[in-house]
Amino acid sequence: MSVFPSGESLRATEFGLTRKVQARQQSYGDAWSDVLRLAGRVVNNKRLANDLGLGVVWEDVEARSEAEVVDALTKMASLGVPNEALWQRWGATPDQIAAWAAANAVAADKTPPTDAPPALPVGDELGSSEPTP
Repeated sequence: MSVFPSGESLRATEFGLTRKVQARQQSYGDAWSDVLRLAGRVVNNKRLANDLGLGVVWEDVEARSEAEVVDALTKMASLGVPNEALWQRWGATPDQIAAWAAANAVAADKTPPTDAPPALPVGDELGSSEPTP
């Protein structure tokens, strides 16, 4: 009978490879930014060709369970990290993030303001539900 290794032992086994990949992501990121700017020149897209802030966003290479990711995102949300940043970290595409942000904006418009005074009961100011003559 074989026993599956624990999550911690798997993480320890992959640690060296994970660090090597992360180091390469950093060094390759600048080169890919240059390639994207060059592609902008080729297709005559001046905005892309001159975008010095262009960067490559790599996927996280560390193996994490969904529970670990959700726990981390929940903690980040409690610190005030914007939803869009959390969704990006979750792995959502830019189109998904835009759709979710639009849905949140619509939902926020339908939510009554929290600073509104409480509604008075029907009837007189004393709370009686009997109609006044």
